[in-house]
Amino acid sequence: MSVLKLICAFTMNNTNDTSFIHTFTLLILGLTITGLLAFVLAQIVASKAEEDELVSQNVIERIQTVGRQNTTGAQISVNSVPSLVPDSVESIRAIASLDTSANVKLQPELNAVASSSNSKTGEQVYEAACAVCHSAGIAGAPKFGDNVAWKSRVVKGDEKLYANAINGYVGNAGVMPAKGGRPDLSDTEVKNAVDYMTKSSL
Repeated sequence: MSVLKLICAFTMNNTNDTSFIHTFTLLILGLTITGLLAFVLAQIVASKAEEDELVSQNVIERIQTVGRQNTTGAQISVNSVPSLVPDSVESIRAIASLDTSANVKLQPELNAVASSSNSKTGEQVYEAACAVCHSAGIAGAPKFGDNVAWKSRVVKGDEKLYANAINGYVGNAGVMPAKGGRPDLSDTEVKNAVDYMTKSSL
């Protein structure tokens, strides 16, 4: 009888050992899969962060182009222009305060708009000057197509919108350089751009 008990005990222990090994193997496999999934997810997040950084850097470079406009005829060093990042209100205020009454030497890509004697359409002005800030919401600029952001400005009236776009604006809602930093644009062209953005966003 004791041999039978030993055989039963051995069989039960062997079954428990097999069950334990099976459970342990499944646990290790589950942890390995979870670790691999976490690694892949981390890679995706890191890739998205790099992509966002590249987009932000592109926007900053485009804004710095506006900031490098020479309003005095003298050479401007890239290092003398304030660094523009979306959170740097002081840098954007520096651009908003540029003296645009002086003779301005425009960069080649901006000369296309300045050289034509015909008034540009709102869409043309938006693409050439306004999209830099309004496509990404830089410095509090209402994003193109953002119904809520534009409604809060449109209720103040067209003349107020035109005045802020033409003369510039510095306030709680954000910063807007005069004529978007493009003194070569006529008041009519700036108004065309404002009309284009509001009509496309409401």
